Amino acid sequence: SRLRQILVNIIGNAIKFTSTGEIKISVITERTPTDQWRLLIEVSDSGIGLNADQAAILFEPFSQADQSTTRKYGGSGLGLTLSRRLARALGGDVSLKSYEIGKGCKFLIEVLAGEGTSDTSRRLSYLDEEPFRIEELPFCSRQLRLLLVEDAAENRFLVTEILGQRGYLIDTANDGAEGIAMASLNTYDLILMDMQMPVTDGFEATRFLRTQGFSKPIIALTALAMEDDRLRILASGCDEHLTKPLNFAQLIQTIQRLTVGLPPRL
Repeated sequence: SRLRQILVNIIGNAIKFTSTGEIKISVITERTPTDQWRLLIEVSDSGIGLNADQAAILFEPFSQADQSTTRKYGGSGLGLTLSRRLARALGGDVSLKSYEIGKGCKFLIEVLAGEGTSDTSRRLSYLDEEPFRIEELPFCSRQLRLLLVEDAAENRFLVTEILGQRGYLIDTANDGAEGIAMASLNTYDLILMDMQMPVTDGFEATRFLRTQGFSKPIIALTALAMEDDRLRILASGCDEHLTKPLNFAQLIQTIQRLTVGLPPRL
């Protein structure tokens, strides 16, 4: 499913930027020195291409070739960044192999074949099984400031970049203790709380915030999916319980529903 998300992003870009001509996809496998299998997928197109300056910033978050590209073709400018992060978490990479203005681009996707490690699953636990395009997710029609409390760096990156592109202001905390401190110093419209963290977990952090008078919505984001887990999470003070891997459309709909009555920010 992670590879499918990468392919949706890379092939989707090739289709978007190629109005005439062709798109080629080739797949080969090779054995690594550690006796694993590596999957190599090459995606080439005959589209609008790039120059050297554009290629240099291609994998930076929210970059597009230029503003006219954004206006004409749309898109978030995040797909390539997300694809590279996913591929690297799977033991591979996404790279730009060749490019030329007016003649297209060639990308190489590399991933290790076989089952991912538990650490990989942990780092990618916020991605749903079903691929999605970021620009198709609902946009935040009002300015909302959220706090994400999550100890896994890859998950912080995914949520921050995806929700940020849809109009949300996101601050992050590495654990419950840091989340408590940030919530006491800043005004947030909603908190996204991982429940299983070191130092101070989401249960303890949520209970403490409620005793201190924090009344805004708190959404639990967790791999704890059983009914007794859900009841325990709600009893700690969370307003909603969403399980990993996340469905980002569902997450945004839940955020919108829980914040619909909040006064507008000045």
